[in-house]
Amino acid sequence: MSRQLSKILVSCALVVTLLLAVVGTVFASYYSFGTVLNVEVFLNKTVSKENTDESVAPFAQVRYNGKDVNKNLSVAHTTKVDLDVLSKGYNFVGWYKGTKADYEAKVKAGTLKDSDYLKAGENNRLTFTASDYSNLVAVFDIIEYDVTWNYYETGADWKAGVNEKTSSPASAKDHYLYGERISADLNASETGEYVFCGWQIAGDETKQDYKYATFVVPEQPEVNKPDETLPEEGGEEIPSGGVSAVNVASIELNAHWRDAQAVSVMYYNANGTKLLTSKDVSEKELNYTLITPENLESELESLTLRNGYRYYWSTDTAGTNEVTAFEKLEGDTAIYLQEKVISYNVKVENDATEFASYNNNSTFTITVEDYSKLTEVLSDANWSKKYSYHMVSGVSYNGGTYSAASNILEKIFETNAHTALDSEIVIAPVVSGYKKIEVQGFAFNSYLTISDGIPEGKISNVYTANGNVFSLSATAARDLVVNNEGTLKALNIFELIGLKSTNEEEVVTLYNSSDELTREQVTLRAIKITIEGDNEQDGIVVNGNTTVSDFIDTLIKAGIINADRNQDTLTIKNIKVMFCAESIQG
Repeated sequence: MSRQLSKILVSCALVVTLLLAVVGTVFASYYSFGTVLNVEVFLNKTVSKENTDESVAPFAQVRYNGKDVNKNLSVAHTTKVDLDVLSKGYNFVGWYKGTKADYEAKVKAGTLKDSDYLKAGENNRLTFTASDYSNLVAVFDIIEYDVTWNYYETGADWKAGVNEKTSSPASAKDHYLYGERISADLNASETGEYVFCGWQIAGDETKQDYKYATFVVPEQPEVNKPDETLPEEGGEEIPSGGVSAVNVASIELNAHWRDAQAVSVMYYNANGTKLLTSKDVSEKELNYTLITPENLESELESLTLRNGYRYYWSTDTAGTNEVTAFEKLEGDTAIYLQEKVISYNVKVENDATEFASYNNNSTFTITVEDYSKLTEVLSDANWSKKYSYHMVSGVSYNGGTYSAASNILEKIFETNAHTALDSEIVIAPVVSGYKKIEVQGFAFNSYLTISDGIPEGKISNVYTANGNVFSLSATAARDLVVNNEGTLKALNIFELIGLKSTNEEEVVTLYNSSDELTREQVTLRAIKITIEGDNEQDGIVVNGNTTVSDFIDTLIKAGIINADRNQDTLTIKNIKVMFCAESIQG
């Protein structure tokens, strides 16, 4: 290779290296370059500090990564940005693409449209790439109230029930913004016998006293609290712009007076939400009985008690001091509703050990939160059964039959929704399967001689001791219904065909003739039974002492019949009985 060629190659390599370095620098700069996003908040109205209190003052914020965005947000321009809104006393209207000045100009000109708002996700979260926008405005409208009045101007008028007024009190307004102080602060009478507690919303079950316009009314949309957890990322996009939330609620206010010596009992949920303020009670009143949670539920639409839980009142939110009454009230008193899950003891009774036994413990505890043990009992797979044609299809309880644990709980709740039971829940298995046998016909053959195992000398009838023809067909109506345990009666084949004596201890004695002088006793040699079914056989020979239940189980296990555990009745097509004379048995 010539020196000149080498120089050329080196020069080319340097050029390529330089180009790659430039490209890499540009690429790195692109992805590290920051951008400043201008995020502003628009409030249609505000409340001055002089007219509110810090604890109730309305506010609205935009947050990024859990922190308040103070107008300028600096991030890399490829960053995914999630902006959230938090407010109290304001309804969020939407996200406007542009500056606050642009938005105000459109509002003033009346040219603002719903399409000017961006689409946001769940809980009004706006998700985008930082390079998508330069300016954003979070738009909020304050919640407002139109107020009508109903009051007694003095405590004395209230006590006497005279001079009720509906006009606006002195210094009061008929329209308030959220958080504004209600200036209509009525004065107590000169004697000091009465106290003005504040204003209450007509029909409000909680009887909440208000001195600021922070009313909670059905028309008022729920507002975000500043301490609420931020919503999860994502969510289906929904139009947020131009949402026509009701920002103006109409309410009627009643003045709340009470005797100076009276106190209030305030009923709260455990989370601190007020349920009810009782009517004013004298401090001197003894043995004040609290409203039971169950009775309070019937009075308040806002309170729902869950079945399977016990409810009680406590003077603390932790529920450590249960109370039902006060011997004496010492000032205003707060009580808190407590909820404790109820435990129920279950006992499995199973006297019918011949057909099923529970594999697990016979006693256990359930709650409405966990009743898995009860579900186990209801599963046929958890039972061991003597006969393959039986199936545990449910349990009996309190006069009913149940196949689902939840239905048993519902039965309990009919009488004990919020109280523990005085005794155990006693259940017993309910078994399905063959419980009845239907015999369609009887026949018999008897033989007087047997030669080399071959019956010979057939006779037509066998006779009882009194000379009557023994008829198998007469036993077809024999009672074969289920016993108290839900299983087949403990019959054997002799009993099934009526070959037991009246005392059912011995097999009936039969003869080959009605002539007492010449007759010979015959002995049951075999019983052949033919079954109705898809797998019908020529018959099966059984021992007469075999129980019916064992017989059926034998047929199923041998594959002669298919067990149908949803059927109560097994049909036997024919029972054929063969006899031979006793004197010539081989």
